Amino acid sequence: MRNLGNLDSPQQAESFLAYLLVQGIEGHFDAQSNTPEIWVKDEDRLANAMAELAAFRQNPTDPKYGAALTQAKTIKKQQAKKIKAMQKNIVNVSRGGMQKKPQLTMALIILCGIVGLLTNFGMSPTNTNDPDFIEKFVAHRTQPIYRYLQFTCIGSPESEKLRQKYPNGLRDDLALRTASLQRGEVWRLFTPIFIHYGAMHIVFNLYMLFNLGSLVERRYSWKRLLMLVLLAAAIPNFVQCTVPESIQGIAPGYLGGYMMTHLGGMSGVVYGIFGYVWIKSIFDPKFGFKIPQSSILIMMAWLFGCMFATPLAKAGIGFFPQNVANWAHGIGLLVGMVLAYLQSPEGE
Repeated sequence: MRNLGNLDSPQQAESFLAYLLVQGIEGHFDAQSNTPEIWVKDEDRLANAMAELAAFRQNPTDPKYGAALTQAKTIKKQQAKKIKAMQKNIVNVSRGGMQKKPQLTMALIILCGIVGLLTNFGMSPTNTNDPDFIEKFVAHRTQPIYRYLQFTCIGSPESEKLRQKYPNGLRDDLALRTASLQRGEVWRLFTPIFIHYGAMHIVFNLYMLFNLGSLVERRYSWKRLLMLVLLAAAIPNFVQCTVPESIQGIAPGYLGGYMMTHLGGMSGVVYGIFGYVWIKSIFDPKFGFKIPQSSILIMMAWLFGCMFATPLAKAGIGFFPQNVANWAHGIGLLVGMVLAYLQSPEGE
């Protein structure tokens, strides 16, 4: 900022600065002073500004200065619009990134907690030393809450037909796995996300949901997050429950000749939100958030570690659990990534 000198009145100062603005030189003056000082912002244009000031002092009534006032008003309006548009994309870090409260995120966390308490977090009350533990465990997990939330065909007409079709033993049949959907119970595509097995399962999932879900909800809206959650629940859950056990599909459980597909956890949705945030941070410059490389490495290492848990365990690396819904994780990640790309400037 440099001082050019003084003019005789605020009116002259306004007229001169308007002309400078039209020439691409920004400046200002003190409107309270009778002989205002003229200041310019761009020091690289100082010589041009001083030459223009000398010309103005010689002929301040030149019509070009009056015409510049109208042009300057148009330029200032355009500048104000740009500033307003930029402010919409500013992330307020001191207030947690955004100003909206993550109400949907908190509602999902509360629902998971309630379902967890109602289902004893998937834990059987029986003693693991009991020789009939497995049967009792399956029976415990088929209490009403599981029947309503999971993919199940217990007691359905479809399962009776399949029992007659396979009198020598009920097979792992796709029609049986999807029997509940065939009779219109579409909610089962979504509700397994509220079921969790064990404290670590629910704590890790809800911790990640809070961090990633609240980010998306605050940055956009609860509607955007809801759409992402529904897609990252329905598609991965359907795939996980319909692929055969031989390619890491969920193993069916048997109870009195009926079959139930056990599936639970928010992790598919978490991977969906993670994929969404990851791709948004790459392809949308207005997103305003970057995932640390360390977090990306951890999430991807867990994804592939669980996929290859069995061969890793045989190799002496038994860190990763083997009973994991790997299809739900992978498909959830892809759903989030594709949706983020389609909603970014690169994908439009």
